[in-house]
Amino acid sequence: MTIHRQVHIAWPERGIAADVDEDIAELVLTCWQVGVHTLTSCQEYPSTDVVRRVQLGFYPRSAEHFLSIAAGAPDEVEGSLYMRVLEGAGDPRRWTVDFSAGDHAPEGAARADIRVRVFVVFPFDDVEEVRRRLLQGPRLT
Repeated sequence: MTIHRQVHIAWPERGIAADVDEDIAELVLTCWQVGVHTLTSCQEYPSTDVVRRVQLGFYPRSAEHFLSIAAGAPDEVEGSLYMRVLEGAGDPRRWTVDFSAGDHAPEGAARADIRVRVFVVFPFDDVEEVRRRLLQGPRLT
């Protein structure tokens, strides 16, 4: 069940389609087009601060690529996207990264099949800049 209006997006070249939150549909589609596979998305992730936040879920390789492109060139400028991705403590526009693990092994399997999922939460105001950077950056292959 979703609480936000959803739209159907598709990338036929890869056979990918999903219903996603309307305000981040272009970002999710852009992720797919540059090889970044998303697992989950939410246009208004619950937060205790006043900044509207987006959440995207990825497998680790896609998360690393997404974060590297979004952060841009390394700098030490306070408040820059790069600094907010890496060291946002105290900045209400900080980015956060969390992870979880789940077992994908079929019932009765002899061993576990653990998969890690990475969740990136960032300000909605960064969506367009991140999308622009993804379109200009290298594809994940």
